[in-house]
Amino acid sequence: MGKGLEITIIGMGVVFAVLIIINIGILLLKWLDGVLPAPKTEAPPPKKKRPAQGASAGRGLSGATDEELAAMKAAFAHHLNLKPDQFHIEIK
Repeated sequence: MGKGLEITIIGMGVVFAVLIIINIGILLLKWLDGVLPAPKTEAPPPKKKRPAQGASAGRGLSGATDEELAAMKAAFAHHLNLKPDQFHIEIK
């Protein structure tokens, strides 16, 4: 009984010591984030879209371009574990 209690106390001590070390590491990272300046990065210039000629020139359903429709279909196909030709997207 004494040996089991000793092993339990040592094991819990190791667990708490590791948790304390992790906590100190997180606090140190938070402190460093506040102390060190953030790197200066410039955002890329926004892409300019060509104005559409006519009501739906180059546009698909509900004003989405063909590339946007293809991306939506690919995302749904991946999510549903289907092939893109196994279903049809209809946007209203």
